[in-house]
Amino acid sequence: MNLNLSVVGDCGMRQYCEQCASQRGVLDACRFLGHVSAETLSDCMNACDIACVPSRNEPFGIVVLEAWDAAKPVIATDAVHLIDDSSNGIVGYQNPESIAWCVNYSMGDLEATKKMGRNGKKLVETMYNWDRIADDTVGVYRRLDE
Repeated sequence: MNLNLSVVGDCGMRQYCEQCASQRGVLDACRFLGHVSAETLSDCMNACDIACVPSRNEPFGIVVLEAWDAAKPVIATDAVHLIDDSSNGIVGYQNPESIAWCVNYSMGDLEATKKMGRNGKKLVETMYNWDRIADDTVGVYRRLDE
């Protein structure tokens, strides 16, 4: 199986990550894109099979919602609190070995992995859509006005 990796965004560690990929002989399979346009981000998300969010601190998880919007399953650390493990993604620990295990596991049953992405898409459509967010916000303001 060929695995291609595209890294979008810039966490300030690009040079280090490129060096690590080079030392491990996988640099030719990696693309370190840095900041990209919304169109390129959408193209990358639609082209991927899984989205991996190995964050140590993730206050909300917009990347997770973007992946789910594209019906992609998400592999993330336990710092990402949106994921229901094995339902709409896979949750691992905040270390490289655990993330690697999660990626490998997700490749074991591709139909189950794809279903996780579809389940995430349903959440975006029902729970994390702008109409619901707007209604919830208006509800907060109304309670404050009482």
